[in-house]
Amino acid sequence: MEIQRGKGTYVKENAFKKQQDIEQLSKIKVNAKDLYEMRLIFEPEAVYYAALRATDSEIKRIIEL
Repeated sequence: MEIQRGKGTYVKENAFKKQQDIEQLSKIKVNAKDLYEMRLIFEPEAVYYAALRATDSEIKRIIEL
């Protein structure tokens, strides 16, 4: 994995060859603010694409709810 500040995090080819590489990911501490910020990034896009693909009856049900 390669982290470039201001650009992003990139997974390199064969990044997880060893089991211990994967185990290190489970030890990462994440706080609630970080998780909330990630939700703000991904969820609006997910809703957008779900709405594009929704049937008329699905959209009607959403509006009713």
